[in-house]
Amino acid sequence: MPADHADAAVDRLFAVRPADFVKQRTAVVKALKAAGRREEAARVEKLPRPAPSVWAVNQLGRHVPALVRRLAEATARLQAGGAGTYADALGAHRDVLKELRARAEEILEAAELRPTHDVLTRVVHDLRAGILSPELRPLLEAGRLERDVPEEGAANPFAQELPERPPPARDAPAGAPGREAAGREARRLQEEARVARSRRLEQLREEVASAEATRARDEKAVAAARRALDEAERRLVDSRSALETARAALERAQSEDAPA
Repeated sequence: MPADHADAAVDRLFAVRPADFVKQRTAVVKALKAAGRREEAARVEKLPRPAPSVWAVNQLGRHVPALVRRLAEATARLQAGGAGTYADALGAHRDVLKELRARAEEILEAAELRPTHDVLTRVVHDLRAGILSPELRPLLEAGRLERDVPEEGAANPFAQELPERPPPARDAPAGAPGREAAGREARRLQEEARVARSRRLEQLREEVASAEATRARDEKAVAAARRALDEAERRLVDSRSALETARAALERAQSEDAPA
């Protein structure tokens, strides 16, 4: 398989529905092995089946890249302290996330995947945290994210320190709406994080259960193989004994037929 064909085949894995992923991955791995490209095959074989949230994020990167770029721009504005007021920067960031969330919901429904609250919350988290990561942002923009972005250590644009601004005039407390909006957004983010952590724990429990089932199956296979090996070795011993007996009989018969 030529390198460009292999890259295209791997790239297509991130576009197929989660239900079809394992079958497609197996086909790509088989083709790579047949072409003698075993290291690449091993890497592809380790690609996990995408969670619905990861799959939806990848489709956003592939089908609405302009929206993803808007998110990157809005995030950069927040990191820089916001051009204009903090409330404006916060609103722009929130609006693009809402639009991306709505598009993700449409994509999931079109693929007959349930756009549950937990899934969409995870989509928003992956987008918000992934766009801030130098390692994950290229994968997110290319639609090749492999796993949900972990909660631990995930950057949050709303937690960035902003440059100090002069206090508003007493007769025009313009900063109050911004602070209230920031407080509401912080509470919303805390709830999203709680739901995302719960979802992550559930996913990890499922992975552990799957790994335990695989281990049990492999242990049974090894035990059966060992029994088969023991039986084969016993048959081999019997065969060797029968061979020696037959050779001895042949030698006696030949000696008896020999001229005196």
